[in-house]
Amino acid sequence: MPFIAHRDLAHRTRIACVVAASAAACLVVTAPAIAVTTIPLPAPLACPDLNLELDIGDDSKRNTRTFEDRDGNTVVLTTGAAESVVVTNVDTRESVTAPARGARTRTTTAADGTTTTTHTGHLLLVLFDTDLGGAGLPPSSTTLITGRTVYTVDKGGIFTVQRVNGKTTDICAELRP
Repeated sequence: MPFIAHRDLAHRTRIACVVAASAAACLVVTAPAIAVTTIPLPAPLACPDLNLELDIGDDSKRNTRTFEDRDGNTVVLTTGAAESVVVTNVDTRESVTAPARGARTRTTTAADGTTTTTHTGHLLLVLFDTDLGGAGLPPSSTTLITGRTVYTVDKGGIFTVQRVNGKTTDICAELRP
């Protein structure tokens, strides 16, 4: 399930995508066309030495519930399948496709505006060069994670990865010539 959070591109579009890799069955079906949003990520935003482009489909099927926890914090729980994502090296046109798959994301907003997100499933995590990284993931990286990921985002939009449990794939390395 791609989970995508956007900030205005002028403020360096923030993207956290939950995506899945899985075996696909071959079916012959006629499907409606999927609209795509393209987001450019010039180096060093999402990879230190690569100009990337994200093509995000509008094929999401997710459920979102918002509520307050016992401490009065706002909690947003998202489940289901979200957008498929294609990550492309702009210079070589090589790409990696992450189809829409299911996952669960729980984001809690504290009184000071800091959010803590726990994501279970498949996550395409894009950390900008201004993010702090953490848990073995550096700033300016794009990583496909299969498992459980916990990260915080401060009021300024800076990501800090707290924990990663599961398999990680360095998308920058996959797309490097």
